[in-house]
Amino acid sequence: MNIKLVAIDLDGTFLDESCKRPQRNIDAVKKAIDKGVIVVPTTGRSFRNVKEELFYDIEGITYCINANGTIVADMEKEKVLYARTLPMELGQQVYRIAKKYPVYIEVYAGLEAYADAPRIKYLYQSGLDRAYCDQLVGTNIIADNLDKIVLTDGISISKYHIVCMSVEAKKDLKDEIAALNDLFPISVISKNIELVYGTYSKRDGLEHLIGQLGIDKSQVLVIGDSNNDYDMMVWADHAVAMANASERVKAVASDITASNNEAGVANTLEKYLNL
Repeated sequence: MNIKLVAIDLDGTFLDESCKRPQRNIDAVKKAIDKGVIVVPTTGRSFRNVKEELFYDIEGITYCINANGTIVADMEKEKVLYARTLPMELGQQVYRIAKKYPVYIEVYAGLEAYADAPRIKYLYQSGLDRAYCDQLVGTNIIADNLDKIVLTDGISISKYHIVCMSVEAKKDLKDEIAALNDLFPISVISKNIELVYGTYSKRDGLEHLIGQLGIDKSQVLVIGDSNNDYDMMVWADHAVAMANASERVKAVASDITASNNEAGVANTLEKYLNL
């Protein structure tokens, strides 16, 4: 097995349930890089969050796939290599719908994620792990009001991340957004909504990157756990699900490893890369 690139999801995969990085995972990633394997964080999070919160002390991470595959970036040069964005009018429609609800709204554009100060309280009141909330807010650009960024400036949006106060509110908002053309909102946790244009996913970001690098799909290993990993798991020849993964993801995986609390990423890298 000649694995040249490993795409690793972060939440629920590389990170444990407290959003911390198991030392074994860090060590295994460093060994993989030393061996010449391209390690690519492949996540719903923003580029800025990945670089400054999670991989700030790991050298040799050259590429990053962010915002559920809609951003492919050069980690070292802090440069967007590819972006898939929502049509501006459609992106603004989503925002107008979402802002009617008491929800936390994150807008992903380029290397950054934006949020507005008045809505941060909803993130912390949603019941999500505080460490996760702190990590998101810590690298976001916080505005007084997103209206100017989204409606006036017309920023090019690649992804929305919306956190609701209840499962019921999430269903109502999700249904309202799904009624718009070419939008298929997903949830990776009970109260959140993640939204990109059409059915674009981590798979598409990966396909773009390996095409640029001249790497065959058979040389790619992917590791994930949740709904936003599903498409890349179906696509990959070598797809490893975490023990804590959803049953939907496990069903399409070629292998299952230990949980995110048991450094399952390290186990996988050691097995597939002979570390």
